[in-house]
Amino acid sequence: MMQALTRLFSELGYKEIRINVALKNWPALRFWTKSGFDQISGIYGDLEHSGKTFANMELIKTFKSDDIN
Repeated sequence: MMQALTRLFSELGYKEIRINVALKNWPALRFWTKSGFDQISGIYGDLEHSGKTFANMELIKTFKSDDIN
């Protein structure tokens, strides 16, 4: 599925895909980093960690020629 999305976005002229993942969502962070989202653009949200605070990490997948074919 990710290959199909990558191909579609590349055909539409995009060079990268960006997503936001909650820092406390370890399964999602593992999934997206294994899916090629290996660059961190920034971390946004609350500055302190607690059970009531939240923050997101913006991840980037830059298209490579082997991702598209």
